Amino acid sequence: EYEREGVARYRELLPEEDPRRVSAEFNLGVSLHIAGDLAEAGERYEAALAVYERTRSESDPDLLKARINLGLVRIKLGDPTSALELIEGVTRAYRRDRDPHDRDRLNAELNLAHARVGVGDLEGARDGFALALEGLAATLPPENADVLLARRNLAAIQIQLGDLHGGARELERVMRVYERTLPEDHPHMMAMRLNLGVVQAKLGRPESARVFMERALRDFEGRVTEENSNYLALLGNLAAVRNALGDKAGARERFERSVRIHARTHGESDIGHLTARMNLAIVTMNLGDPAAAQPMLASTAALLEKAVGTGHPTHLECLSGLALATKKLGDLEGCLRLEQQVVSLLGERYGPEAVGTYIISMAQDVD
Repeated sequence: EYEREGVARYRELLPEEDPRRVSAEFNLGVSLHIAGDLAEAGERYEAALAVYERTRSESDPDLLKARINLGLVRIKLGDPTSALELIEGVTRAYRRDRDPHDRDRLNAELNLAHARVGVGDLEGARDGFALALEGLAATLPPENADVLLARRNLAAIQIQLGDLHGGARELERVMRVYERTLPEDHPHMMAMRLNLGVVQAKLGRPESARVFMERALRDFEGRVTEENSNYLALLGNLAAVRNALGDKAGARERFERSVRIHARTHGESDIGHLTARMNLAIVTMNLGDPAAAQPMLASTAALLEKAVGTGHPTHLECLSGLALATKKLGDLEGCLRLEQQVVSLLGERYGPEAVGTYIISMAQDVD
């Protein structure tokens, strides 16, 4: 508030291009940015930048800093395209004029990678995070917060791009540092166990995933409510891992908890609730009770069709489970109708390769 009063007085007393007035505008933008008032922060940065662009050179540090900050605000305000243009220009200037290990240049590379995520350029974001990480790791100790954050960001993009091994390597490096430097119950340790558990499951290492996830579940219990989104996701993932390890009863117990919590907090038409309900029904069938599973799968498929649409992957998975339960109950005609429905929807939405994969899976299910 003092800064805002000062800027108002400068606007009354000083010309627009007076350095004191411009600096006050920019500093007020920084304070508003930190306080979370992004719209006004953007206005203050724009006011300072307009003067800098008329009075300074393109390599001026204040001009470059104003462009970077305005770009960061625009990312948070949901305008990554204009943010990318601003930050790309700054990064080009730093690459031209600064040493590869200069911190302003490395920070610009990180910000550019974030902007690329915003516009969906994940490959460009991955390369940007990797470049920034290389420079940071060359000049800073491995436990530096910026190095660790760059590794986590790079891992997240690698995982999204399907490079699970690369993502796991970066997460494991971060975890080794955390184990040396943080207490066991630190929030970063809790989050890292959760992330490593999910990645290990995706890599087809269910036992390793179970160890990480069960420890993460103990970390969460007593610290967050059951309704916490991370807790619910962890509960579902741990159930799936137990199922993969052959512990059908343990999987069912966790899916039952997940169904109850989702229904209580999000309603019965919520996609999370319906997914958990479908998984519970499939585990129930695999435990030898298709009679209990079939009506649950039928009602869940109908609700999924309304919630996410016909042919959505979860809807198709539910129909496939329903077909198998129907077959196990001896209704081969009903099973065939459901399988033909799945094949038709797969062909329409995903093409012949998906149909072929499904047909192979049906053959494997034949008693």
